[in-house]
Amino acid sequence: MNRNFLLASSLFLFLSLMSCNAQRNKGLCCGHKPDSAAIVLNNQAVNAYTYRSNSPDSVKKALTLLDNAIAKDPDYQLAYANKAKYLNDQGNVTQALETLNAYLKRNPTEPYTILGAGMFYEKMGNKKEAMDYYKRAEENFKRLYEEDHNSAHEINRYFAIMLIEGPKRIKALYEAERDRLASDEENRKANDTFVMSIIETPREEFIK
Repeated sequence: MNRNFLLASSLFLFLSLMSCNAQRNKGLCCGHKPDSAAIVLNNQAVNAYTYRSNSPDSVKKALTLLDNAIAKDPDYQLAYANKAKYLNDQGNVTQALETLNAYLKRNPTEPYTILGAGMFYEKMGNKKEAMDYYKRAEENFKRLYEEDHNSAHEINRYFAIMLIEGPKRIKALYEAERDRLASDEENRKANDTFVMSIIETPREEFIK
């Protein structure tokens, strides 16, 4: 199942799914190939946190490992995403947002991170800033889709539009593009599932 589709499902999935896929060691949509030492540190952090997230020592260890991974490779998106997730899990939303914005200073057009940062802004009550981020994410998802025609980018663009305008708009967009976005029936059904999840899930479930 395509990771990028799942990123659109909720802020939890945006961040936690990054952790679940840590062992894949793939560059994300920015195309960056991570440093091998940074990958090792990131995977160690995932292992330290996954089974002992209630332990302050394990959380501290995981965050330290992720800081070291970022120091080794400042463009390693997965390490930033994991760090933001763990901070958010611990209630440190401001620090989680700062982590994503640190990545965006280096990669300002990366829409998945822009989208996640916007959701943190909304969670913190800064709706105006959140809307600015959602619009940036929508523009850059559109750019990526025009470059490689990966339907994951377009479906995530729908998610950004939903956060800006509401679910009715994306229902109409998807109905117009449904057949074009799918390479086969299996892919079409998967797309249907994710788009319906975006449409039917209450907004507060995404921003929690």
